[in-house]
Amino acid sequence: MYCKKCGAKNEADAKFCTECGTSLEEVEKVVENVSKTEEKKHDSIFRRALKKSAKDKNKGALYGMVGIQIALVVVLFLFMLLPFGVSTLNGDFNAGSVFYFIGLMFLFIIIYFIATMIISVGMMKASLSISRGESVTFGNAFKGMFQNFSSSLKAIGGILLYSIGIGILAWIPFIGGIAALILQVYFLPVVMVFIFTALDSKSKDMSMSEMLHKSMELVNGHRVEFYGLMFSFIGWMLLAILTFGLLYIWLVPYMMVTMSNWYLSLNGETSYTDGEKGLSNIAIIGIAVISYLVFIFAMIMVLFAYIIVGDMNDEKINHFVKDSINEKYDYDDTKNDKKALQNGKVINMSGINVYVPNDYKETTMASYDKIYKSPYGEVYIGTNAQSYIGSRDEFVQTLLAQYATMGFECGTEEVRKINDNEWVNFECNYNGNTSIYLYLTQKNNKLYYLIVTDAGEVSDGKKLLNNIERNLGITY
Repeated sequence: MYCKKCGAKNEADAKFCTECGTSLEEVEKVVENVSKTEEKKHDSIFRRALKKSAKDKNKGALYGMVGIQIALVVVLFLFMLLPFGVSTLNGDFNAGSVFYFIGLMFLFIIIYFIATMIISVGMMKASLSISRGESVTFGNAFKGMFQNFSSSLKAIGGILLYSIGIGILAWIPFIGGIAALILQVYFLPVVMVFIFTALDSKSKDMSMSEMLHKSMELVNGHRVEFYGLMFSFIGWMLLAILTFGLLYIWLVPYMMVTMSNWYLSLNGETSYTDGEKGLSNIAIIGIAVISYLVFIFAMIMVLFAYIIVGDMNDEKINHFVKDSINEKYDYDDTKNDKKALQNGKVINMSGINVYVPNDYKETTMASYDKIYKSPYGEVYIGTNAQSYIGSRDEFVQTLLAQYATMGFECGTEEVRKINDNEWVNFECNYNGNTSIYLYLTQKNNKLYYLIVTDAGEVSDGKKLLNNIERNLGITY
């Protein structure tokens, strides 16, 4: 039997606590009466009372501890990237640099883990003192890890055993993952109470097994209460992310003192009733779970859309290349009327201003949004526009690679400024008698490209291209 006042272990039939001398029967009756009284109240009142008490406490020492932890992350990150950046700028980044960078990364992870343990244990010990109304300085909080060092080791040992056990179980496909999730939900409140119990000076003489047994007893019937309390901070956590983590300097101490208040209430040491009615714990948990599922579903949809768009882009490239090769051209020079090239109009094709001779007729062809065909020489002017999340250069390289596999010989791509827009321009030849001129640009995650085919130079292509370039532009 554990004393609800001081937490000391007593014999099962003991009437008085061997540690503080309090009547165990009277304390038990008081705790039962308090529990019955609180059961009649809405569970949100207790939750809000815990948080209100934590918010009103002086947590200045804890703010400094969180600030040190954030500064440590920034410093270690900069020191880790510095050698990588220097090697890259000097042009001597090689396999040795990679191994050095990986080794440095593991070293910094170890340093961060040790520092985090020191800071976290010190903060949780300080949180207990703050919840009990005691004054805590920054120096006391920082040295908390080394005050009663054996209790700190017990707390860290419990955390490691829990983390390793869940981690190993999670590696088992499907069943292991589900079991790990269930056990994590079941044991997380126990682990939280175990840590506070281990760091509580009133439990310094207890063994780890006794602490675990006591924690299981205290948490029994209070798991919904724990998750309602934890999930009630989600709004603050999201806001902290938007402030690039700076809000965590205020939020983490607030959460820690709230959880230490919860531990003291379970221990029967303090009663919290000064709160206002709000959403129930079940409602908060339900909102949190639904929000999480919606977020996961949204991520899956984004990934699915990314894959589909990528496949569509590849398919459009493939269609364009195949159409360019398989199209049959008529090389009858007698049909060529070069004067027709001097008379034309500018047409908006797929968001591109394109010069088209008057005698070219609009037609259709797979992979082109819009295309015009000459009355002679089977010359085409076609355009396309598509959403593309990759870079323009990435698309160009993919396109050139596919042309090469189809037997085209392409010249070096040239980046040119045409009418205030930057275009990638290149020419490809097939069997020495079919030229393809391509103009490509990217604006606002959208790819625009214009293709002009010139079979055997029968269309006086250079004059046509000059007219096109004089008017080429993007419309918005």
